Amino acid sequence: MKKLILFVSIFIINLYSWNDRGWSILFKEGFNNDTIPSGWKVIDGNSSGISWTVGPSPDSAYAYFAFDTMICYNEELISPSILIPENAESLRIEYFYAFQTYEIGPKYKVKVRKYANGNWSSWNTIALYTNNSAGFDLISLTSYLPADSIQFNWFYGDSSVSNPFLVVCVVDSVILEYFYPQGLEDKGKIEEFGSTPSIEIYDVSGHLVKKIFVPNVYFLKLNFGKFQKTKKVIILK
Repeated sequence: MKKLILFVSIFIINLYSWNDRGWSILFKEGFNNDTIPSGWKVIDGNSSGISWTVGPSPDSAYAYFAFDTMICYNEELISPSILIPENAESLRIEYFYAFQTYEIGPKYKVKVRKYANGNWSSWNTIALYTNNSAGFDLISLTSYLPADSIQFNWFYGDSSVSNPFLVVCVVDSVILEYFYPQGLEDKGKIEEFGSTPSIEIYDVSGHLVKKIFVPNVYFLKLNFGKFQKTKKVIILK
């Protein structure tokens, strides 16, 4: 019986340090309105009059930069500054992109910079597209931690091309996530459970057992509000 009590004590301790570690969304943008979202910044690098905008598709909308026969460079779509929690252990960004070009030279880049120790870092390229392609990219940003804030820049340039023809850059479904210890030590989790844990003991037949008299296999069921967890234990002589 002492072994069972010890096991139950360890079980409760493990619950309070229980670590259902997961990714949480810090920021997302689907460009589902008719204009560039609030907080985003568009830069027309060479004052061509052609810049990033938002356009519809059959199912949703997306941000894009497109032109036919004009030299454009340093065309930027800059996200808002996004605060990073102090407990962030990992960071990643996922987004949909598409790039179409008929020339060699145009470049579609994704850049990032961070704010830390009272200063913004320089822009660093985390993705570079030079050929026709499209899809979802998932990029780790953990190397940029710790950071107070982070910011992204979807950047197009073709200053090395003398006669560009039909270039399209697209970005959509931007999601920034961070990874952190998410358990009962988190106040939000404690408030969600909002109750005192209780333990029920069942035998192998599924019957509730009030007292343990013989060595056998038993199952401990821990109830803590919406949270439930079951452990198998073996009681020896």
